[in-house]
Amino acid sequence: MRMSARLAMLRFLILPLLALPLLALSACLVPMAEFPSAEEMRMMPQTSGDDPLIMPPQLVTPEMSDRLAFDQAVAAGTSAGLIMFLARNPDTAQAPEARRLLDLRRIPDSPAVIAAAAGGDAGVVTAFDAARLAGTRAAWDMFLARHGGHPLAAQVAFFSR
Repeated sequence: MRMSARLAMLRFLILPLLALPLLALSACLVPMAEFPSAEEMRMMPQTSGDDPLIMPPQLVTPEMSDRLAFDQAVAAGTSAGLIMFLARNPDTAQAPEARRLLDLRRIPDSPAVIAAAAGGDAGVVTAFDAARLAGTRAAWDMFLARHGGHPLAAQVAFFSR
């Protein structure tokens, strides 16, 4: 190894290691004036309660929760999002609007979109959407034969007219 190569190794590998103790020492020399004294801490206004850092939870009514779930399903812009909303919230005030919006959608979602929205229920959502798009009694009967125990089975009455 040439001398210049050895100097380069020394400069880039060893010199930074020598600087570490200096950095540690400089961290200990931070002036204490930045931190309030005990007297200043006593003078600061205090909040009531045992632990002022714990905030009370914000109250969300069931109606607010339903509306938020509906807004998220609509914002997703997918049939799978609306179908999952109906599976989880069949009797909410937003369910008729979710059915109307779903009825307007005529193109099926991709399998990746359905999997992202429905997770373990992807197969059921795919079958429900296929039956909805087919619009035939036979398609709905096939869906009910395979998934009659799923919460989406109750939605068949709204779409099989």
